[in-house]
Amino acid sequence: MAEFTPVKQTGNKPRNIKSNNQKVVLALLRQNKVMSLSEIAEQVNLSKTTITKIVSTLMEKKYVISVGKGSSTEEGGKRPELFSFDVACGFSIALQLRGSMLVGALMDLSSRVLEEYEYNLPNELMYEDYVSAAAIVVKELLAISGKAPEQICGVVLGCDGIVDAIRGILRFSIHWKWDLNLPIVADLKEKIGLDIPIYVDNSCRFNGYAELKAKENDMYGSSITIYTSYSTGGCILFDGQMLHGENGFMGEYGHVIVNPNSTVRCSCGGYGCFETMVSPTALLNSAYEGCEQYPESLLYRKIKDQSLEYRDIFDAANLNDSFACKLMDQMAKYFAILIHNITLLHDPQNVILQGVYTEAGEYFLNSLRQTLNDMPFYKIKRNLNISYSTVNPKVAFFYGASRYVADTYFNDEARYE
Repeated sequence: MAEFTPVKQTGNKPRNIKSNNQKVVLALLRQNKVMSLSEIAEQVNLSKTTITKIVSTLMEKKYVISVGKGSSTEEGGKRPELFSFDVACGFSIALQLRGSMLVGALMDLSSRVLEEYEYNLPNELMYEDYVSAAAIVVKELLAISGKAPEQICGVVLGCDGIVDAIRGILRFSIHWKWDLNLPIVADLKEKIGLDIPIYVDNSCRFNGYAELKAKENDMYGSSITIYTSYSTGGCILFDGQMLHGENGFMGEYGHVIVNPNSTVRCSCGGYGCFETMVSPTALLNSAYEGCEQYPESLLYRKIKDQSLEYRDIFDAANLNDSFACKLMDQMAKYFAILIHNITLLHDPQNVILQGVYTEAGEYFLNSLRQTLNDMPFYKIKRNLNISYSTVNPKVAFFYGASRYVADTYFNDEARYE
């Protein structure tokens, strides 16, 4: 669980004592929703008088609101006033490429979607078209919602490929033939023409960041998210922070080689990448290639009818169909190789699986755990928790993007001056 550490007053007062304690109290209210002054004081170990002053200041800044009275004590004492973080004190906008659509959402600071807007993109998408479309979506969301630019705490653009989030550079778009090292934040800011903070990163990282919203009390420490679909990616979370690395390569698990003997070429140009080995397409291809040896399989008829879907393989494996189990064991092996390498590099406490394999069920998860336990070092490491994400995949990106904007905004010392 997050620790809230106020700055205590001493003979030599820290210059930022007031701002630090405001930040601590606001973080507590953002996490706990509704609290009384006494509850806040107990949590942060400051006097009720000090907390009263801090909450008053946060209310003046429009970050905190009073939400009425709580229940009286058993002794019949005065009902305490309750306070909450004002989720409408600011808003965020997030944009994500989905097929031929650029989908945008305007959210309050609780990640609740208030407005959505979809923009059709050309089939041969050029970088300039992409940036222009993003600017159009932002402006349309502002117009539809009636929000002023100064109410927007940040705009998030989720991209594919290698993204240097710190410098705002799209270094390499794996699925589009664009130039390298494109200054996408600067270009989008120029197109929008408004003074709004802009953040860009690989979409999978924001999917991963959504886990902080879903598992607030359990996500402090080191956690890894692995997103898999027709493209893959990941996120490294450490004590509530998303790590990026020097150039944006951190979390690009899709292009870790897990089968050096593969002849299947990845979109990045390599062979044997995790992305190509575990994609739904790869799983289906393996089923079609090996089905003749398993005519009794639950999958056989659908394969012959050319109607097989990857979910059918998941379902059959959970019914102990031998062919489906074999297919899922192979997928588990590739996942295990990746997680084994991640563990040696980052030693996480949690590995959270996102994307299509969250539908795979118990058989796949048990197979993955067993395959990992049979690898070197895992006999002495028993505290690695591997689980499926509980975040709705349809909204994970927007949840994560909104949470990232809010965290970044309220971690800025300027908010408390």
